[in-house]
Amino acid sequence: MPELPEVETMVRGLRSRVKRKTITNLWTDEKKIIHHPSFNFFKKSLIGQTIVDVERRGKIIVFKFKPKGFLLVHPKMTGHFLALKEKPSSSYLKKKSAHLMLVLSNDLYLVWTDQRKFSRIEYWPDKTISEIPWLKELGAEPLELSFSEFNRLMDNRRTRVKSWLLDQRFIVGVGNIYANEVLWSAKINPEQPVIELSKDQRKKLLIDLKKILKRAIINRGTSVAEYRDISDQEGHYANYLKVYGRPGKPCPRCGREIIRKMTGSRSTYYCPKCQA
Repeated sequence: MPELPEVETMVRGLRSRVKRKTITNLWTDEKKIIHHPSFNFFKKSLIGQTIVDVERRGKIIVFKFKPKGFLLVHPKMTGHFLALKEKPSSSYLKKKSAHLMLVLSNDLYLVWTDQRKFSRIEYWPDKTISEIPWLKELGAEPLELSFSEFNRLMDNRRTRVKSWLLDQRFIVGVGNIYANEVLWSAKINPEQPVIELSKDQRKKLLIDLKKILKRAIINRGTSVAEYRDISDQEGHYANYLKVYGRPGKPCPRCGREIIRKMTGSRSTYYCPKCQA
């Protein structure tokens, strides 16, 4: 699933390519990803809209339109955008698992690909961003968090720290890849209850969380599966992963074998020595 660095990479690429462009047409072959009562009304609502900005809220891409409204795009497991200068053929769209295409002014084609078809796309015509229910449920942006706020969000939480990091009601944008990496970096056991973390551990966790997310953004995200940027290029942060996807390999810090275990439905990777 694209996480904060991957979505931020997409947003930065989109902002440089689609800002001030107008939607002239659109196509889909998978209406279920568009959460709107009527696809025809959705299409009519978007055609003629000008994209004035592209932002990110957690893992959600937000297109701001003129004269009105917002388009929210959640990649879920396998969604990402491709920006094309030429109209793609039907065989290309099929090969890329494309299920939505926005035709923009100046012959730019914005293609949404989603191999597993779990993504969610919504148009909100009348509300401000702060009023959209989907966004109101989200927690704090980790790159903007002070330690006092981070510490307050952790107060009296008895859940396991990895589960807490993944809970978008507290902080947003962190998924399984970066949760594993951050906990390894901070030398914290993924199953340790949040309430048991010392103040120093919490400080280290926030410092390393920001550091790793920023490094991943610089490296344009992590491509371990389907994720690509809008130019169809892989991210490079997979080259810097320490524990994620490396069971049985030596810990880069102490040499002990990295362990993989299931936590709920997620794979957890950690060093049993460094993160004891």
